[in-house]
Amino acid sequence: MRTRYFTAIIEKKRHLTPTVLIVRLHLADRKKINFRAGQYIVLKIPAGSIFVDRPFSIASSPKEPYFLELLVKITAGGVASDFFERVELGSPIQFCGPKGSFRIKTLSHTIFFLTSGTGIAPLRSMIYDLLEVKKVSTKLWCFFFVQNKKELFLKDELVTLRKIYNNFNYSIFLKESETGTGITSEFASHLNKVNFDKTADFYLCGGSHFVHDMSAFLSRKKIPKRNIHFELFK
Repeated sequence: MRTRYFTAIIEKKRHLTPTVLIVRLHLADRKKINFRAGQYIVLKIPAGSIFVDRPFSIASSPKEPYFLELLVKITAGGVASDFFERVELGSPIQFCGPKGSFRIKTLSHTIFFLTSGTGIAPLRSMIYDLLEVKKVSTKLWCFFFVQNKKELFLKDELVTLRKIYNNFNYSIFLKESETGTGITSEFASHLNKVNFDKTADFYLCGGSHFVHDMSAFLSRKKIPKRNIHFELFK
């Protein structure tokens, strides 16, 4: 079956940190896009004379179906990084989707969002959806792991959400060691102090090492596998 692509206009882009860009796409060829919080789209990125597909989680809430927000990690030589750094506002871009089955499974227990870097994108969408659209009373916790203070972003949003919603809270952990991948001993040390409810649900998003290490950590904390949710791009 032939993949159907849609067109969006690059409406805004702004650096949140030196290596994280937030991009806003306005839907050009249809009035709105219906998606579930947690899903992603696949952008058709121009690279010289060819196009390459790159998946990006939707960072905005389904409450706003007329535009999509993406978090772009800027890496040296990255095809998507180079494109978004130089592309002019108003330029068109094609995408297909939404795709993926990463979504909130149940609201009957406390929810912990565990994320690193731009992995917060789909969780940001979930948090806004739960608080602003579904208006849940379920307790929500966001644990956000960042490389250093220069790479910290979205803190103001998290602070505002905590002020508005009594059932939302967050913790930010800065990486202290320059070695290793995934969970460092500093993160584990912080998390070991948290009294995780064994009936809670955990939603993980970040690089593959991060998700693997987080899942293993939660398993050691006796969290049932059925309560640990994530989706890795193929």
